[in-house]
Amino acid sequence: MKTKLLILITALFTGAVGYFIGNNHIAGSFFWKKSYSSETLVCKQFEINPIEVSNDTENLVTAILSKSNIKAAINTYRLDDLYNDDLNDLLETISKNASISRDLDTNFTKLTVLANSEQKAQQISYALTQTFKSRWESSLTQQHIDTLAVYKSKITEQKSRIEPLRKKLYEISSVVGFSGFRDKSLDVKSSLTRIEAEKLFPEARNVYEKEMRILGFLEKALYNAEYNVYPIHKFHYQEASWSDETAEFMKARKQTK
Repeated sequence: MKTKLLILITALFTGAVGYFIGNNHIAGSFFWKKSYSSETLVCKQFEINPIEVSNDTENLVTAILSKSNIKAAINTYRLDDLYNDDLNDLLETISKNASISRDLDTNFTKLTVLANSEQKAQQISYALTQTFKSRWESSLTQQHIDTLAVYKSKITEQKSRIEPLRKKLYEISSVVGFSGFRDKSLDVKSSLTRIEAEKLFPEARNVYEKEMRILGFLEKALYNAEYNVYPIHKFHYQEASWSDETAEFMKARKQTK
């Protein structure tokens, strides 16, 4: 009887331990008991917008919990090392224990992170929002650089298009006797008769002036893009949930490229 009882107790104990160990390999179980939460209110302040941003505002904010941002946060702040966890398992765990909602009092976006300690909840909240802020502003900066490059390329192309038109107009106007388009830097000898030149002059003038207006538009657009304030949005923490100590700790862990 005692032997059977001992076997039964041993079996129950072994099963309980096995269940405990197995269960704790599931993301968000024992290690992430939802005893503490960290809530951060975030919004974006809009400034001058010289170049349209195609991304929807709401999508930009909810991207805080995208797989790419969570993975970047883990790598940037070495969270897998900090919590002694596998990167992929930690990614899944954070995904299951963090959420985005709309704060009804402020209408701002609220990031909520659940964890088994207040410190851990704050650390993850900090890592997610700071990583997103950095990646988003870097993306906007690159967009700005790319836009300037496009304008500069178009201006170069437009000047190349205008140059032969300018020379042709100078040739025609020199025969007609119109001084408005004369250029002393050009030494053009024309075989056109005055009658031929007078017929060609109106069309040549219209085409040249049209292309010059396009060049002026491009140069103005480039000027506006260069001198308007960037980034065109600011990522703002209306209510940061982490303490100053947590912020300093996480700054020290940040890996820079």
